[in-house]
Amino acid sequence: MSTNENETIYNHMYYIDKIQTRLNHTPIDIENTWKPQWEYNQTFSIDKKGNFKLAFLLFKETTEEYNKNIDYKEIAKEKINNSYRDTHLWIQVK
Repeated sequence: MSTNENETIYNHMYYIDKIQTRLNHTPIDIENTWKPQWEYNQTFSIDKKGNFKLAFLLFKETTEEYNKNIDYKEIAKEKINNSYRDTHLWIQVK
C-alpha cells in the first residue's frame, strides 16, 4: 500500500563528533549587519565510496554520549526530529 509520501530510509548513521558550547545572550539589532557569534571548523573523512548525507544537529540541552563505532540507524529519524535545528550536506565519494 502506498501513502504517496516521501520517506527517508537510513541505511546507516554514525556519530562523528560532539561539540559543546554556551553562547552569551546577544540582543538582535536588525538595523545593522548580522555578525556571527561563534564559528567552528569541522574536519572529517569518509573512507567508503557512495552517496552520503552529513547531518549537523543542534540541541538546546546536553545530549548523551555516543560511540563512533556503533551504527545508530535505528534512532536516526528520532534524533533528527528531536533536534532544535538541523542542516545537512550531500556528499558523493567516488
